[in-house]
Amino acid sequence: MADGDTTPEFAPLSAELLANMEAQRLYVATLIRDRLPEEVVIRAADDLAVLQAIVDARLVSADEGWELQALGLAFGDLLSQGIDGLAWTQVTDSYGTDPTLRYRQTTLMLNALTMISKRVEDGEEVDLRHIFLSLKEFVETKGRDYR
Repeated sequence: MADGDTTPEFAPLSAELLANMEAQRLYVATLIRDRLPEEVVIRAADDLAVLQAIVDARLVSADEGWELQALGLAFGDLLSQGIDGLAWTQVTDSYGTDPTLRYRQTTLMLNALTMISKRVEDGEEVDLRHIFLSLKEFVETKGRDYR
């Protein structure tokens, strides 16, 4: 794909991306088990509070990019459970090839992996419930506008 080409190309997740995603899920599960043992993650909307607790306690620092993206993956899993029509897929665009959440068979994609990391790295507040609800409303009201 040429550098100037911004048309995303979607494909099923590669074995390499799937393996990395599973490693990141395991990292988050281990972090919760070791640092928040009273919490149980079941990939449901209630898990937002667990992820928020990790962010609020700064259990992952701004310089831990892969680990922050692991939190983004866990957040993306919650988005895919809570917003009808979102599913993990592979996208290749001018930034490279990465997993993304795609809405149905449209060009609307949510790059969940970096939703937490960018905010933490920039020193911004991270309100996962607000982000989740805003994205849900956006997808439900504007998703049909994407081709």
